Amino acid sequence: MKFFALSKTITGKKGLEFAEDNEVDVVSCVLPMVIGPFVCPFVPASVYLAASLFFATYIEDAVDTHIFLMENPDVKGRYMCRSIGLSAYDLADFLATAYPDFNIPITDKIKETKDYKGRSLSTKKLLDAGFKYRHGVKGMYSGLVKSGKERGFL
Repeated sequence: MKFFALSKTITGKKGLEFAEDNEVDVVSCVLPMVIGPFVCPFVPASVYLAASLFFATYIEDAVDTHIFLMENPDVKGRYMCRSIGLSAYDLADFLATAYPDFNIPITDKIKETKDYKGRSLSTKKLLDAGFKYRHGVKGMYSGLVKSGKERGFL
């Protein structure tokens, strides 16, 4: 997974360099993980990964970001789209409180992340351009849980 992220970053940067050298307008939008309701008959990989979520974007926010960037002639370069950033502890605490029927454990390892202030993917550039997110963690997971129940996954 680490090599995939690195290759994606390098490829994106090279694409932006090519566009600039050839006077082509290009905007890149990075979506670390997309969480929310799903319509496919199988469980998307992002749903499995959601349990270890650190960075996420709600599906509608992801679409809104792309539309915002396409319609804004002043944007250039690479933008990070991430509407929330939670530690494993914050996520586990939210899920355990919001969905007590799932009996989500908060292990000692998860508790160790409570005050973790690690590296974060900054969306400052996107927010400074005027973009506003519509959804937070509650909206993301309510859609995911609803879809999971409807399809018999949860």
